[in-house]
Amino acid sequence: MGKYLNNLDWIIGFGLWPTYFVIVLLVSTILNKIIGNKNIQLLDEENNYSYHDKNLFPSEKNSYISILMLIIFIFMFPFICLFNDKFMSYIDGMMNKIEVISSMCIGLTSFVITLAVFAVVFDKKYYIVFSIKEVLSKYKFSYFLILEIVSCLIICLATCTLLDCKLITLFDYTRFIILEYAFFIFIICTFYLLFILIMIIFSDKKNELKLLKELYTRFWQKDIDISNMKENWRKQDTEINVEHLVDRYLIFSKNKKIKEITQIEYVYINGEYKNIYIKYAKLINIKLIFVLFIISVFVCLVAEGKYYFILVNFMFTILMIGMCSEICHFLDDTIFKLYCATSGYDIIKDKDKHNFLIVAVPLRKSNKYDKYFNSMNSLVAFFYIGLFDIKDENNHDELKNQFIDLIKYFRKREYNNFVEYFPLFSIGNLFFYNGNSIDEIKEVYKELMNLNLSKFSFQKMLYSQSVYIASNSRLEMEANKEKTIEYLMWLDE
Repeated sequence: MGKYLNNLDWIIGFGLWPTYFVIVLLVSTILNKIIGNKNIQLLDEENNYSYHDKNLFPSEKNSYISILMLIIFIFMFPFICLFNDKFMSYIDGMMNKIEVISSMCIGLTSFVITLAVFAVVFDKKYYIVFSIKEVLSKYKFSYFLILEIVSCLIICLATCTLLDCKLITLFDYTRFIILEYAFFIFIICTFYLLFILIMIIFSDKKNELKLLKELYTRFWQKDIDISNMKENWRKQDTEINVEHLVDRYLIFSKNKKIKEITQIEYVYINGEYKNIYIKYAKLINIKLIFVLFIISVFVCLVAEGKYYFILVNFMFTILMIGMCSEICHFLDDTIFKLYCATSGYDIIKDKDKHNFLIVAVPLRKSNKYDKYFNSMNSLVAFFYIGLFDIKDENNHDELKNQFIDLIKYFRKREYNNFVEYFPLFSIGNLFFYNGNSIDEIKEVYKELMNLNLSKFSFQKMLYSQSVYIASNSRLEMEANKEKTIEYLMWLDE
C-alpha cells in the first residue's frame, strides 16, 4: 500500500504534465474570452512592453530563483522520506538534543541579519545607475531573508513541541517532518544569503555590474525611479560602467550569426502579418506538448503506474495538437501571447532571409539575437539615462568624452560587420537630439559608406531604432522623428 501511494505521488507530481498544461491553457483562454480584460488588450495592442513598474531593476525578472526553490521543495519530500527510512537510528539520537537545532538556527539568523544591516549601508562608488538595495533585490535577498526567518520560527515552535524526545503518534511524526522541512529550507537560505553578502562586501570582481545588462528595459517605461541613482558621475566610475557594457556587447557581436546580419529593423506586427507568427507559435506549442508527453510516459512507466494515466495524457496531447491546427483558432490569442508579441526586431540575413525576433515573451528561450540586441540597447540606455534622466550638465560633458573615446576604440578594432557599429549611431543620435553634434561619429559613417554600405538600409535601421527608443521614453515622438531625419542629413553632409 505504501509503495502504491509513493508511486502515485510521483505520477500526480510528474506524470501528468501534458494534462496540466492543456487544462491551464484552456482555462486561461476561456477566462480571457469571458472576462475580456481590457487592460491586457490595451497593453498588447498599443505596446507590449509598457510596464507601469518604475523600478529599472525589478526583482521579478529573476524568476529562475523561484523556479529553483519550487523544484527543490518538490524533490524535498521523497528525499526526506528516504533519509528517515535509512537513518532512523540517527534521528533517535538527534531527538535527545533537539533544542540544539533551534539554538543554532537563532544564532545563524542573527548573524545573517547583522551582516545584512551592514550591507544595506554599504555602497561602492561605481554604483551610479543602481544602489546596493537594487543589487540585493536582484538576488531576491528580502525574499530569502523572510523565508529564513519564517523557517527559523517554525523550527523553534516545532522544537518546543518535541522537547519530550518521543516520536510515537502520527502527530509526533508529522511535527518532526515539518521540522525537517523547515530546517532544510533554513540551511539553503542561510548559505545562499551568506554567499551573496560575502560576495558583495568582500569581492573585487564587480559582479554587481551584471545588473547593467537589464538597462535595455529603460526603453520599456515612460518614467523610472532615479532616487537610487547618483547625480554626479565621476570619470572613473562612468568609465567602469561603460567598459563593462561594451565588453558584454562585443562578446555577443562577435557571434557568427550576428555577423551574417545585413539589416535590422524594429517592426510592429498586425493584420495578416500576425498570422505568420501564430503558425510559428502553434508549431512551438506542439513541440512542447510532445516533449511533455514523452516525459510523462517515462515517469508513468518507471513509477509502475496504470496505463490509463498514459492514455489520459495521450488524449490531452491529441486534443492540443488538434487545437493547434490551421482550421482551429480558439487558442490563437493565448498561444500568440505566450510565444510571440506585437513588436520586435526583423532581422535580415544573407539572401534576404527574414528572422523575426520577439523582444520578450513568457515562453521563449533567449537566443544569440536576444542577447545581442539586449546588450546593444543596454549600452545605448546607459547614455540615455545620463543625458535625459539625470539632468546634470557635468554628466553630459563626461558622457560626451566617454562616447568620443568609445568611437576611437571601435575605429581601432578590426572591421567585422557594420551592425557592430550600430549602437554608436544610436548614441550619436541621442547626443544630436540633446544639441550635441559629435564629429567623430560622422567620420565613422563616411568610412562605412566607403565600404559600399547601403545608405537606404542604414537610414531605415537607424530610423526604426529611434522610433523604438522614443516609443516609451522622455523623447517626444514627432520631435524625435524630425531630429532623426536631421541627424541622418547631417551625417550625409
